[in-house]
Amino acid sequence: MVWLCFFSAKSLSFRRKSAARAVSRSASETLGASLINNNEKMRSKNISLLFGIIGLLILIISSSILEEVVYNFKDTYYVTNAISFGFSVLALYIIYALIYFVISKNSIYILGILNLIFVTLFIFNLMFTEAIFEIIPPNKYHENPILLDITHYVPVGMFVLFLIGNLFLLVNIIKSSFIYIKYKAST
Repeated sequence: MVWLCFFSAKSLSFRRKSAARAVSRSASETLGASLINNNEKMRSKNISLLFGIIGLLILIISSSILEEVVYNFKDTYYVTNAISFGFSVLALYIIYALIYFVISKNSIYILGILNLIFVTLFIFNLMFTEAIFEIIPPNKYHENPILLDITHYVPVGMFVLFLIGNLFLLVNIIKSSFIYIKYKAST
């Protein structure tokens, strides 16, 4: 009988300890999950900050280095004042930054970074294509048909990357909308 009382007291003590461990484990898991969520929120807010900073850098670069932005596509030249181009690109990047700031809680970080990279590649292509292709002498185009193809296909490829980047933005917006609707339906 004494052995039975000792055994039941021991099991009761064991149950209390395991319950305390479960509570502390769930508290640490909750803390870890909140730290991960906070880290994800900070990373997503960094995307909007990156869009703003890169937009300002493009404004500074275009207004200080370039006089005008010349873009040639299939023998049609588009000429824009560099400062106007810089301000319009800054406005575009601010719109992206505001969108990512609004959806920062539920956006996919890597898609935001890819969106930033693809849009920035397209913008730099617009800014420096003419300067890059001025380095190549005109008679080289006729000697090497690959260069002629490159001058026609690079702008198209960069525009496709720009569209893919905007597709990533659309995926982030849709995902954030679904999560928000699911959250509102549950509350």
